[in-house]
Amino acid sequence: MPSTAGRKASVAIGHDDHAGRTPFGDRAPRGASLAAALWLSAVMIVFSDAGVAWPVWMAFVLAGVGLTAWWLLRFASMAAADWSRKSHRLRDAAPVWIIVPLCVALGAGLSASSILLMARVYISADALVASAPALAVVPDLEFLEHGRRVGLFRVREFAQFDHELRFKTSKCGLVDTCGLVYSPGSPPPNRGEDSFRHLYGPCWH
Repeated sequence: MPSTAGRKASVAIGHDDHAGRTPFGDRAPRGASLAAALWLSAVMIVFSDAGVAWPVWMAFVLAGVGLTAWWLLRFASMAAADWSRKSHRLRDAAPVWIIVPLCVALGAGLSASSILLMARVYISADALVASAPALAVVPDLEFLEHGRRVGLFRVREFAQFDHELRFKTSKCGLVDTCGLVYSPGSPPPNRGEDSFRHLYGPCWH
């Protein structure tokens, strides 16, 4: 039969193995950090177009809120554990913990500004202007079904008024469509219910 000392040693070894494991609530949120980085990448792609449809916009908002809520719960749990154990695991893993709030804050700021759109337009401006003669002869039905890839945009509607070029690229809001206007020399005039915001030079949103 095993001795009492042997049984105690076995129990002690098992206790040490269990204590060496880090509880899930005490781990840095590496999975959430990866999800936040992917969310930010998607924001930079989707919100660099001229417009975002309302259901897509809402999905991004809910995803951002969900990431933030999950991070706050994990942060509070880790902070409480550190306080009770007088440890510094939260501070030691600070580079991982900062990723989620940094990505969410950066994504919210970029999506609310015109920086992403301006960068995308700047890269695609020459291609958009050069494509005008070809786009002018594309049938409306082909635009509606497939659109035309020009630079980093998919043009879904095109119109030209003298030197003014208009490129509709995406849905925005609930029922509106948004796009770009190349208007050298003067601001584009309102046609119907259009409204404009200046991007840079001859380019307007």
